[in-house]
Amino acid sequence: MILSAIEHDAVRRPAEQLRRLGFEIVVCPADNQGAVCLESIEIELDENTFLVSTMLASNLTGTIQPVDIISKMARNVGALIHTDAAQAAGKLAIDVFDLDVDYLSMSAHKFGGPQGVGALFVAAQAPKPIDLTTAEPIEKNLSGTQPAALVAAMGRAAEISHQNMERETVHSIGLISLLEERLTGSGLRVERLFPSSPTVPGAAAFILDTPSTSDLIDALNTKICVSNASACHSGLLQPSPVLSALHLAHDKQQRFLRVGVGWWLTKRDIDEAVAVFAAASSKVRLATGELHR
Repeated sequence: MILSAIEHDAVRRPAEQLRRLGFEIVVCPADNQGAVCLESIEIELDENTFLVSTMLASNLTGTIQPVDIISKMARNVGALIHTDAAQAAGKLAIDVFDLDVDYLSMSAHKFGGPQGVGALFVAAQAPKPIDLTTAEPIEKNLSGTQPAALVAAMGRAAEISHQNMERETVHSIGLISLLEERLTGSGLRVERLFPSSPTVPGAAAFILDTPSTSDLIDALNTKICVSNASACHSGLLQPSPVLSALHLAHDKQQRFLRVGVGWWLTKRDIDEAVAVFAAASSKVRLATGELHR
């Protein structure tokens, strides 16, 4: 199996379990634009490759991955292809036929639906998940009642996202650009990661001129919801494996910040957030003695 070094734990951890069962797991590095290295995948692909898995968009940086190109490469050796579309669903127009994938997974809460429910697309010609396991039949591990309300809510959220996608794309791109502009104008030196790479609307990653974004987030005092890691890595002290895979030095990892904006925010919200950011940054720099230096 081949996967990229920037995959979410939802893919990384099952792959590690499969490694313990005897599968050979090949992890391909990222390039200098925040995407999986296509040359590395091409080198590793051969007739023994069973499955290639790569996310459609990075959960940390929003960078869109070349899944359509990777699927063509996988087809050439007869491998199956899975894409984790959790970060892209509801933000990008997704066509499983254009992507030519066998499996596509998504999570409802990423596009305005409820937590605790998601979907897996399985192509007609692809083996069904129940056919891919030699362990206990999947039916033995599933509850007998499907969460009908959650499924219905997910479907409705998908409908609404699809109907408003064009308008929300313009809105989200405008807000993230405004945020970057206002942060820079407030005296905070901000470096946007992979500025030339295509990203999902409203998602961006920054390196801030602050001693530590963990301290900055604490100083925000829950007034703004931002993150310097994926949710499953929040609170951990060790370096993020994904940030390391993106070739970020430890110093930049300490100053990394990911931001998401969307329909729930206005330009006024951005201005208010920047004011809070600036005040929190001054507080952190004062606490560390940086302002005196």
